[in-house]
Amino acid sequence: LYFHGPQGAGKSMLSEILKNLIDPPSVGLLSSPPQTPQDAYIIAANQYLVAVDNIGGLSSEIQDAFSSIITGTSFKARELYTVGEMATITPGLTCFVFNGLSLPNLQNDLVDRIIPLEVRHGSDRDKAEIREDLATRKPAILGSVFQTIGKAMTVDRSKFKPVSRFTEWERWVYAIAEAAGVDSGRVRSKFKAKIDLRAEDILEADDVARTIRRMVTARGFVEGTADGIYKDAKAQAEDAGLNTGRGGGWPQSPHAFGCRLTRIQRDLSRCGFKVEKKRTNAASVWGIYAPDEAKTPGNSD
Repeated sequence: LYFHGPQGAGKSMLSEILKNLIDPPSVGLLSSPPQTPQDAYIIAANQYLVAVDNIGGLSSEIQDAFSSIITGTSFKARELYTVGEMATITPGLTCFVFNGLSLPNLQNDLVDRIIPLEVRHGSDRDKAEIREDLATRKPAILGSVFQTIGKAMTVDRSKFKPVSRFTEWERWVYAIAEAAGVDSGRVRSKFKAKIDLRAEDILEADDVARTIRRMVTARGFVEGTADGIYKDAKAQAEDAGLNTGRGGGWPQSPHAFGCRLTRIQRDLSRCGFKVEKKRTNAASVWGIYAPDEAKTPGNSD
C-alpha cells in the first residue's frame, strides 16, 4: 500500500494502525528506506509488515529490491567472517506500507506491485487517544477480520476475473469483499479504475512512452522494427527538448529501446492503445495504434 496526501492527513497514523494490527511492532515505522538491497532483505526477513514513513524518493536498486521481495525471491551475500561462504536471506511473504506527500517517480516493476491510496482528511483526535482507543478495540477488530476471512475461505474464488498480474491475491480481495457483504463487482470496477490511472502515471513518467503516445496520437499509428521506431522516436524526442544522451533515461540502442517498448506495452494497452508485436524471419515488427484507430497499412521504419 502507498498512502499519499497532504501534510496532516493522517498517513503516518494509518500506517501505524496497520502495523499494530498486522505485525505488532518490535520495530515501528521506519523513518527512512533501507540504503542497500541487502539491508532491504534483512529488514523484510525480520518483519511481516515493513512500514516506511515519509518516503521522498527511492533509488532504482532499492525499488528493484522491494519488487523482488514482494515477488518472493531470496538474496545471497558473503557470510561474515568467512572467505567465500554464502548466506541466503529469504524474507518470505512480506507486506509493505509506504507513505508520503505524493507518489514518487517509481519504476514500472514496483508500480505494478503498489496500490496507491490518497488520504485527504486527518482526524482531530490526539494520537495518544487514537492509540488508546485502538488498544481497547483491537480484540474486536481482529475477531471481525478473522471471521470475515473464514467466510471468504468458503467462497468460490475461481469465479472472479482478475484485472492485475497478481491473480490469486486479487481473487482473495473479491472473496473477502463478498464475505463482508460488499459488492465484489463494484470493488473490481474501482480497482480497475485505479490500475488504469496508474498506467497513465507510468506512461507520463516515461520519456519513451510520452514520445510514442505523441507520435501515435498525431499519426494514428506507428509501425516498424525496434530499430526504425527507435530512430524516429529519438528524433521526435530531441525536437521536444528531451535528453536522449547517456544519463538522460533514454535507451542508448535499438535493443534497449525494444525492451522499453515491451515494458510499457501493457500500460499502453490499458490506456486504450492497440499494441502488436509480430516476429518475422528478419526481426520483430511493432504496431502501435491509437484508441479506436483502424489499422492502416504502412510502416514507419
